[in-house]
Amino acid sequence: MLKGPNWDLPFQISLDASDTAIGVVLRQEEDKKPHAIYYISKNLSPAELNYTITEKEFLVVIHVVNKFRHYITEYPIVLYTDHSAIKYLANKPITNGRVTIWLILLQEFDITIKDRPGKENHVADFLSRMSKPTDATVVEDQFLDKNLFAIVVKTPWYADVANYLAIGKLPKNLTPNERKQIVQCSTRFSWIGGYLFHTGADMHIRRCVCQDEIFDIMKACHDRLCGGNFADHRTGHKVLQTGYY
Repeated sequence: MLKGPNWDLPFQISLDASDTAIGVVLRQEEDKKPHAIYYISKNLSPAELNYTITEKEFLVVIHVVNKFRHYITEYPIVLYTDHSAIKYLANKPITNGRVTIWLILLQEFDITIKDRPGKENHVADFLSRMSKPTDATVVEDQFLDKNLFAIVVKTPWYADVANYLAIGKLPKNLTPNERKQIVQCSTRFSWIGGYLFHTGADMHIRRCVCQDEIFDIMKACHDRLCGGNFADHRTGHKVLQTGYY
């Protein structure tokens, strides 16, 4: 069960690498209970498959830093790994170019690396050993971070009338009769200051509201102190008095 991060607590990351894949768990401990925030299981690319086992373990650290940068920047983080050679590699005076670049990247973060036996690192160990697809396709993250909080915008019921009054355009996929109906209907509406208003038979001008606003308006006119349970007709009358259509 995933849980949102608590920014007052340090982050913990358990990671592991097998010959063909990597596994990572981002978590925190609250009241001595671990809470998972994010899981990663990713197959290695053909070039990464040629890395030594130590470089593969270090590759997981770099992937974690890039993937979780928005979580760990300016926050302390503890990395748990069952490969003690990572500490040795981090302190090795002479390294190859690839590892040197990785070490420079790690200097941006407050990271502490701790050893954890494989039997206690079972979640990350499992994620790094998930079977590879039979067609040898590299599995990448398909659910990108930019889509996690995507907003679905619903088209208002009055969109066609509003577009016609604002810019004088009608949808291309409408029949001539449907276009004529929109033009005739628009005579009862006005586009003022970026909002659509309707002129009723009582000659009162009311602002048109979309579906997402209806519930809050009805709740305010019915439930709050200025409202009251006067049945549906009374509540509807109060909505009109408030100036909504």
